[in-house]
Amino acid sequence: MPNLLLVLPFLGMLSPLAFSAPGAIRCGKLLDVRSGQMLVDQTVVFDASGTITSVGSYEAPGWGHRD
Repeated sequence: MPNLLLVLPFLGMLSPLAFSAPGAIRCGKLLDVRSGQMLVDQTVVFDASGTITSVGSYEAPGWGHRD
């Protein structure tokens, strides 16, 4: 049992590394701290290391497009 208590904190530290993957998050409102503006419907894209690679306006696929 004492060995398990020593191992659990290390597993907790490694778990974010095991599940990291690139992705994107849609933000309803996002504060641009440099300009002081509140941006609406933005997408934040990040890589597997968690570094933000781009921020831009969100456009749902197929919305507002006519063929």
